Amino acid sequence: MKLEFIKNIGENPRNKRKIALYSFLLIVILTLVFSEYGIYKRLSLLSTYNDLHSDMYHLNYETDSLKREMKTLRSDNREIERIAREEYGLVKKGENILFFQSKK
Repeated sequence: MKLEFIKNIGENPRNKRKIALYSFLLIVILTLVFSEYGIYKRLSLLSTYNDLHSDMYHLNYETDSLKREMKTLRSDNREIERIAREEYGLVKKGENILFFQSKK
């Protein structure tokens, strides 16, 4: 019964128009979604844009922070001394260094 129905679909002119219309609509929808300028590509590009925009924001924040640190290091000798002591372990002439041993 089902096989006969499938064979008879194309015989009626109304059915032929429906099949043509649905085929056309399917092609249009697939083109809108998956073409080079389609919705899928647009959403993919939008996601990439948002990721890059976020990265740019964080890099600008980091750049501003580094610029402030540079300005401070150019004008404040105490800051230079603090970094020399903390990061490089430097001491002034005549200072004593004490080492503490932890008990384990």
